[in-house]
Amino acid sequence: WSDSYIYALIAEKGVAYWTNIISFFAKTSLDIVPDLTLSLDYHHMKSEQPYFAEGTNRGDLIIGRLTYKANEHLTGHFIWEGFNPGDFYPAGASSYGWARMEMMLKF
Repeated sequence: WSDSYIYALIAEKGVAYWTNIISFFAKTSLDIVPDLTLSLDYHHMKSEQPYFAEGTNRGDLIIGRLTYKANEHLTGHFIWEGFNPGDFYPAGASSYGWARMEMMLKF
């Protein structure tokens, strides 16, 4: 559900090793025009047990995805993710922004 947060897990067990994570989330999408869709996800993440610090609030993750379908052969998307760490992480942990763009040609 997140292309970027998997790297925040490296220090715990390794890339994309999902453990000790609870996510309360909401998602919505909007068709801007027939071939262009915007979706937004909000995740408030918690943990059952502290790991790096004393807290169990992992933080907030926002994901925006813009999807375009030109035709049956050409599609693409742009994804932006932003994360703001909570008290699960050490004091001074940095927030981040991450983006990826992909175009797919099918034939």
